[in-house]
Amino acid sequence: MGMAEDGTNKDAPIKGVRHPGAEQQITEVLALVREVLGPDVLGAYLHGAAVLGGLRPRSDIDILVVSRRPTTHEEKRRLVERLLVISRANPPGPRRPVELTIVVQSHVRPWRYPPSFDFQYGDWLRREFEKRVLYPANSLRHRP
Repeated sequence: MGMAEDGTNKDAPIKGVRHPGAEQQITEVLALVREVLGPDVLGAYLHGAAVLGGLRPRSDIDILVVSRRPTTHEEKRRLVERLLVISRANPPGPRRPVELTIVVQSHVRPWRYPPSFDFQYGDWLRREFEKRVLYPANSLRHRP
């Protein structure tokens, strides 16, 4: 993906994660986001246990993406289709559950409470996503 707007290398190794399986999944999620959103990705941030040093066998991988624009229905469908393969709902094992949240920069800057998101994937929503529901009722702060 090249350089981020802040001058950092978007292709640099993932720092702070010491679990090879988690690193591979993070790489897969970031590649997917790059493929689907392209240059509209402003940044991707790993947060939660993976960066705080508390990644346990059942911990999920939390990724926040900031986009220049909202995702389309087709882009959401593509994200879900691939995340169902990348993410695993029932660890332990080599794969972990992934939580991917995409926010649109203009919806969170300046900051508003409660924050809204454009897209959210989490394995607690897996059953609905498997039924091809792209806007699950459980994702309450979604802004279509």
